[in-house]
Amino acid sequence: MRPTRWTGSAAVVAAVLGIIGLFFDAPAAAGASVGLGALLCGGGVLFLYRMIRFTDTLAVEREVGDGLVCQGESVEIGVRVTAGAAPGLSVTITDLPPRSAVHNPEETVLVGGEGRYRVRLMAPGEVFFQGLRVEVKDRFFTTTLFCTAPRFAGTMLTVYPIGGGRQDQGPGFGAGDLELEQKWVLRGQGIRAFRPFRSGDDPALMDWKLSAKYSRFFVREPTSQVGGAPLLVVDLPVAGAEGGEAMLIAASEAIGRVIRDYGHCTLLVVAEDEVAGFWYHEQDLSALVRHLRPRPADAAFPLYRVYDPLVLRQRFRAAERGVTEPSRRFAAALHATLATLAPSAFEEEVGQVLAGIEHSAVVVYTAATGEVGHLNMIAVAARRHGRTLKVLLPRPGPGLLARLSGYARVEVL
Repeated sequence: MRPTRWTGSAAVVAAVLGIIGLFFDAPAAAGASVGLGALLCGGGVLFLYRMIRFTDTLAVEREVGDGLVCQGESVEIGVRVTAGAAPGLSVTITDLPPRSAVHNPEETVLVGGEGRYRVRLMAPGEVFFQGLRVEVKDRFFTTTLFCTAPRFAGTMLTVYPIGGGRQDQGPGFGAGDLELEQKWVLRGQGIRAFRPFRSGDDPALMDWKLSAKYSRFFVREPTSQVGGAPLLVVDLPVAGAEGGEAMLIAASEAIGRVIRDYGHCTLLVVAEDEVAGFWYHEQDLSALVRHLRPRPADAAFPLYRVYDPLVLRQRFRAAERGVTEPSRRFAAALHATLATLAPSAFEEEVGQVLAGIEHSAVVVYTAATGEVGHLNMIAVAARRHGRTLKVLLPRPGPGLLARLSGYARVEVL
């Protein structure tokens, strides 16, 4: 609970009256000071009581799109919150999507207890909404509550992956098996994703279980229908960065080429160590290009550098061979670092994207004018998932190649 300006002004007046009553022997001023203080304390207790009564009556209902929710696809969320009366209180309620969701925070603010917004869920599997963020205030006090209980988070939401299909050994796979007359396209092929049935689809691709569950027809998309387009990753440059505009132009041209050659493009946009957006098999060039714009400069700077684990291991072996005391201390520090090395949140998000797509090649467009730790995280995730990595930049700065992962192939635009 935080005081407002009115509370601060009233506290100052009470303090001044108390000083006047104490030093000038003025009972009226002292009594007014005590009364004003008691009024503030009573107002605080009343505020807490009203706030607790209001939060106890909160109830939330959510509607998540129509049909299946697939990784990286835009989904519309409808939210309706009901609550009892809150006399004397001003309430602002914000819905909290799952942690893996990419969304606009301004759209999640509910107006009149209702709202609709769109999100992209990056992590496949079972996810939950975080709950509600409730801001309550009156003339003298204000507070922010995070309602994360199960009744505010709602039911579990299943996000289906867009890649990483399973491989089944169908009839005719082993030697000696007889060839069947009917072609089973779902046997011996991985299933990349599910989508609603469209006129002209092969009935053999129909998924009857999902169709019965959602009362709509759904078909499966085998991995054999997937093209060889690369995954494009664009690292948004800081506004005014050297080579940033040239890099964005080159990335836009690459997106256009991929759409022209393959009919769609998969794009991952990052802003240093944050995922700014992910679009899977997008066919609209303008819908992708409009997201490629310089980002404002951030006053904060990382206090660490991220190196490729292979580089750290090489340094560890070199330090172990040292005979001086500093070398042994450096080896001990590297040993402790490698023993507790864990992927960061950004690396996990990139890994989830790579695990859910079929693209075997990853192409990164970056200006590389600042810290390149996030590029090393992308390289580690790409190597872990068996993808080839190529980094394209306008011009390598001094010492840049030494700080980049040796796994990536670096080229100049």
